[in-house]
Amino acid sequence: MKIFFSTNAMEKILTLTHRREKVLVLAGVQFVRIIIGRKDDFLVDRVIKFNLLKPVIKAFDENEGRDNMLQSVVLELLEYIRKENIKPLIEYVAESCWGQLVKFERLQSIMAFKLKIEESAETKQSTSVVDMRMKKADERGADKRQEGYFEDRVDSSTPTMHSQEQSIPARKPENADGCSKDKEGPPSPSRSTKNSDGSGEGDGSRGS
Repeated sequence: MKIFFSTNAMEKILTLTHRREKVLVLAGVQFVRIIIGRKDDFLVDRVIKFNLLKPVIKAFDENEGRDNMLQSVVLELLEYIRKENIKPLIEYVAESCWGQLVKFERLQSIMAFKLKIEESAETKQSTSVVDMRMKKADERGADKRQEGYFEDRVDSSTPTMHSQEQSIPARKPENADGCSKDKEGPPSPSRSTKNSDGSGEGDGSRGS
């Protein structure tokens, strides 16, 4: 099936939807139905990329609501997309083809498809709100973790006052002349020094 998308075979097949012969138009619509029924994400992406539903919806629009085989086949295709909840195709129809389908809302299948579009839009909006809240919560958590990281870095790099007091050696008190108390200077000479003969200087002066 994927080989059809590597050539121009799809374009040639979809030209059948522009023919006047209803049998050929039906063949083109049913071929698109077979592709979508494979439930292959790749094929669904190709259907959207190559706008394969546009000629189908155009043929349905040109049928002008006549109750015939073409209308039944296209409505069955839309019913299948809705019931299988193929979200990419639901969004594609809403954005690219709904302008042609809106005038057929009186048909039950088209009305059901419209409700499915609204439901998908609400779900998508709710999901976006939840995703936004989760994103904000993640950002707040990241900010808190970052703040805690830097606080831990600051706490580990800043010494406490107690450790600072222990690391600074205590200074010893000094005298008025700038010397420490535990370092005593040389003893001052005594006023009454003895001579070599054992007599003091005072005695010698009195004897003379």
